[in-house]
Amino acid sequence: MPDKPRHISYVFLNKVIGMITICFLAIWILVSAWSVRYLLNNHAFDEVDNYVKTEECSSYAYEDASNAVFQYAQNSAKSYMDRNYGRKVTNLSLSIYDMSRQTNVYKNFDAEDPVFEDTLYYYSDGYIDKSAGTYFDYDARDKENKKIEVRYRVDYSLPGEMTVKDGYFYGSRLYDLLYRRRYFFGFSLIAAIVLFVCNAVFLVCGAGHKEGTEEIILSPFDTIPLDLLVLVSLGAIWLVYLMTEHLTIIPASTIISGNIQKLGYSISNLISTLMTWLVALIPTGYIVLSLILTACARFKAGSWWTNTLTYRFLKWFWGILCMGPVVPKTAASLVLVWGVLFFLITFRQSRWLILIAIVISIVVMWNAWQQKRLKDIAHALAFGDLDVEIPGSGLVGEYKEHAEDLHNIRNAVNIAVNREMRAEHLQTELITNVSHDIKTPLTSIINYVDLLKNSHTEEEEKTYLEALSRNSVRLKRLTEDLVEASKASTGNITVNFAPTDVQEMIEQALAEYKERFDEVQLKPVVSIHEPPVSVRADGRLLWRVLSNLFSNCVKYALPTTRIYIDAGRQEKGMVYITIKNTSRDELNISPDELMERFVRGDQSRNTEGSGLGLNIAKNLTQMQNGSLNLEVDGDLFKATVLLQEYNPVPEETGS
Repeated sequence: MPDKPRHISYVFLNKVIGMITICFLAIWILVSAWSVRYLLNNHAFDEVDNYVKTEECSSYAYEDASNAVFQYAQNSAKSYMDRNYGRKVTNLSLSIYDMSRQTNVYKNFDAEDPVFEDTLYYYSDGYIDKSAGTYFDYDARDKENKKIEVRYRVDYSLPGEMTVKDGYFYGSRLYDLLYRRRYFFGFSLIAAIVLFVCNAVFLVCGAGHKEGTEEIILSPFDTIPLDLLVLVSLGAIWLVYLMTEHLTIIPASTIISGNIQKLGYSISNLISTLMTWLVALIPTGYIVLSLILTACARFKAGSWWTNTLTYRFLKWFWGILCMGPVVPKTAASLVLVWGVLFFLITFRQSRWLILIAIVISIVVMWNAWQQKRLKDIAHALAFGDLDVEIPGSGLVGEYKEHAEDLHNIRNAVNIAVNREMRAEHLQTELITNVSHDIKTPLTSIINYVDLLKNSHTEEEEKTYLEALSRNSVRLKRLTEDLVEASKASTGNITVNFAPTDVQEMIEQALAEYKERFDEVQLKPVVSIHEPPVSVRADGRLLWRVLSNLFSNCVKYALPTTRIYIDAGRQEKGMVYITIKNTSRDELNISPDELMERFVRGDQSRNTEGSGLGLNIAKNLTQMQNGSLNLEVDGDLFKATVLLQEYNPVPEETGS
């Protein structure tokens, strides 16, 4: 036999390549996602092509200008301001005006070809806003409203070309770098995510598998309790985070938020921090990936829950609780509780005593409530209330098992009662129907015999004899049907299985019933799908089944209508034969009742027939390992016979 082709995800080398690839993809997703997020926040995809035009730059310029006017208000020395906001320190041009004197009190330099310009106002109480004016503030000490006026106005601007290497310079450099590649980062992010998901699915499919076998094989790493492994992994990730946070110059939160102005005015610090964090992400990613893969392998093996310390503890604890009868367990629980209480009293832990008392009270009340519910249910069942509601939730342990037992008892009693009532109902109907069906021809025979004893003409004698013959045949047929129904229901009939051609059997039955169909003007329409179709059945019994169904059509079908006969293969090696006709009378009876003995669609029982035809057909079909199903839809009557298809077993040939 040729070797089974290897699954690519089972090969160890492919797994290693997949894990290396997914690491690089994860890093690229992080870089691309940060870049796209940074560009989206600054509306780069809305054609904001210069960092100076971004809202981020405007916000930082407002913040720097606010700090500058605040520092000037605290220390108005020009040397101090030049040291912090001189031409060689920042690209932000500042002009501070004293509003009371209407003079310029400080100006660092004039921006060349400014792209961004804005103004803010500093009030006498230190409040800073972009709108000028006055407002009143309540002074609690003087108990009066004081007028607050604008003290300084600050005009600030930024040029399009940065000359000083400050935060605006590096922000502009970074923005220009990302802006020129904005679509590349967008498309590459989508591609990286797709490849990452495909790679993850590939690794998940290969988790627990080894080359050369389809069985799940767990490695020693997969046998470590999963919850213990999760705790150790989380601890390792936390240690990596703490080490990285102390090694880097810039915090991770600053990098994630994209606050360029807070990066320490050094692009080297940014690069160094990013490299450190990317290196730290590799072991973190592999720890998370290992957890996911081992969880998948355990899930495939069905041991993800059983191989945990939590499961083992709960199983041990539950075993202790379930050990022994209820009374000893309760006594042991009380001993344990009193031991804990004695310990707490000894060490004067009053708060814990109150808590334990509350817990014990809740447990005792809950147990009493469960016992009361079960007692009420048992009392209702004892007095014959079989409709009492038995709770399916809210109970645990032995109380839940007790509720399930009561539920099963109620179901068993319901089944027995329904079965007994149905048996009595059928027995009554059987006696009534048999009496009626036997009494009618028998009474007719007796009456015609009495007529023959009296004087009569030859013509009358001929009529009486025909009536006697007809009723005696009817009585004979009824007796034979009774015997056959009894044999069919008890299985006291020999079944000789053989391959039987369905189309041939249907054609024979139709030929037999042609005259009877013509009498009531019924037109059969036959449709055999995928002939020839053979079934494993007894031809004699199958013919009787079809005969009973056709006879049922003759007796109860609406005259001048069609009978549809379909046959063909069904799934799972079954063959169906369907007979559909329109009922002459209203079918106000269920299909299950029609299957019972002495039940007719004609409730008035004016037509000939014993009411045994469908019941006999059902039993004979079941004896051939098949089934007979009835469907009633308005006046449409449908009978479906299902039998096993005959599949000859090919003989083994020698080489």
